[in-house]
Amino acid sequence: MRQKILVASCKYDKPTWGPVAQALRKRGHEVISIETDSIANGSKSFTMQVADKRPLITYCGERIDLASFDAAWYRRPTLFGYLDPNAVRQHTLAREVNALQHVLWEMVPEDAWLNTIDAMQHAERKITQLAIARNLGFKTPQTIVTNQWSQIKNSLPEEVIIKSSYGVLDAGADVKLLYTQPFKTSSLPIDHSPYPGIWQERLTDKQKEWRITIVDGNIFSAAIYTDSAAKDDWRRLQHTNNVRFVAETFPNEQIQKCLAYMDHFNLRFGAFDFVEDSKGNIVFLECNTNGQYGWLEHELGLPITEAIANLLEKITIRR
Repeated sequence: MRQKILVASCKYDKPTWGPVAQALRKRGHEVISIETDSIANGSKSFTMQVADKRPLITYCGERIDLASFDAAWYRRPTLFGYLDPNAVRQHTLAREVNALQHVLWEMVPEDAWLNTIDAMQHAERKITQLAIARNLGFKTPQTIVTNQWSQIKNSLPEEVIIKSSYGVLDAGADVKLLYTQPFKTSSLPIDHSPYPGIWQERLTDKQKEWRITIVDGNIFSAAIYTDSAAKDDWRRLQHTNNVRFVAETFPNEQIQKCLAYMDHFNLRFGAFDFVEDSKGNIVFLECNTNGQYGWLEHELGLPITEAIANLLEKITIRR
């Protein structure tokens, strides 16, 4: 049966959502993608007109009834790729676009979403993630958020790292990852406040790392082996010989905790990151509710695209 499926995303991320849309179209479904960056730069026409009961949406010359979709995927609808040379205007535009997006996505039936927007926003908070992970029995790094340098020095070991709450910087045409930065507490950059950075112990004993992608209960596990140059953040060198990906089985005890974590946050998709030390201890780092996975398919042949297409199709049947 032909179903209507929405992809809320951006042109920049089409390499990720495009194959899913293609798989669904091959199955006979109608897939409509709304690209928020293409709307912002004017390359695709968009009109929202206030009507009697709800706004009327016209996109690329076609009338769209967002309430009529049988399934929907909130897949990074951002301004990636849109650049205004004035930073204030860029920030203001992003804020205004986000406000208008809320109106759009509220028209989509709540039970149609792969991951609901509310669930994703709640689960994206890194401190909340760590607290829930500890409550579920995961080991987590020593972590502190403070505006006092003395608290960092007194609470954490000599070697520390700093993370941001959001690991991606949208710099218009250049989308940059904010990589993990290592420091020694004896040489912290105390010329500015440590707040609101997330400070953690630096995990130096890394036998390997793990990326565990879960789609509707299906587990896709990959071990990540790095040399010394890529130990702190393998993403910086993931396309070099410094990083190696291997399809390995994640311990079942840890998988059950991952599933419990997803149940807690009401997620159908999640991408978990872990570190395993030389003694076999596994430490939870974070869970991304919209994590990238394309390289896992390319490197290891993990059928994640197919699993997401299956899930979206399953949602249409349940409704």
